[in-house]
Amino acid sequence: MTWLFLLACISLIEIEPPVGTQSVNPNPPQAQPAAPIDIVAALETVVADAIARAEPSVVAIHRVKGENPRETLAVRGKSRPQLFDPRVPRSRFSRDGELADQISFDFGSGVVVGTEGQILTAYHVVKGASLLLVRAAERQQFEAEIIAADPRIDLAVIVPVAIAGMPMPKLRPIPLGDSATLRKGSFLVALGN
Repeated sequence: MTWLFLLACISLIEIEPPVGTQSVNPNPPQAQPAAPIDIVAALETVVADAIARAEPSVVAIHRVKGENPRETLAVRGKSRPQLFDPRVPRSRFSRDGELADQISFDFGSGVVVGTEGQILTAYHVVKGASLLLVRAAERQQFEAEIIAADPRIDLAVIVPVAIAGMPMPKLRPIPLGDSATLRKGSFLVALGN
């Protein structure tokens, strides 16, 4: 009988909350799903903010081809043509004179990844270049050279060329994320110029 009384008391404790407390509803009301337009607006805001943060690190790369398009001359340590006189202040992308005839309209993009101006790009963007002309944020324009390339995985790294009388560009490296936080299905935004 004592056991039966004890079991009854224990079951009352589990079933009934203590006096003066509110019972917790085991089935709370479901939150209303967000309207599709709100989801799209939130996604648009996140993507636009990501682009605004990354955009200062994205560059446009113009490839000037030489006489032999199979030979890449814009490599550190190789001699290449001098198309510009650094003593003459003019835009490197000027469309006048001799330069206009030599610019092919081959271009691509890259992203600044290093604090010393290293720019990651695709190998096919720089392949066959006798000269690489880069346009960065704040209208900075400069010549670049290849310091590393791997045609098998289509990647290359270029850096600004130091030219006497010309200031080095002030480039802003993009902050790199943590790849360990990525998983299949993660969103990716690709930026080009």
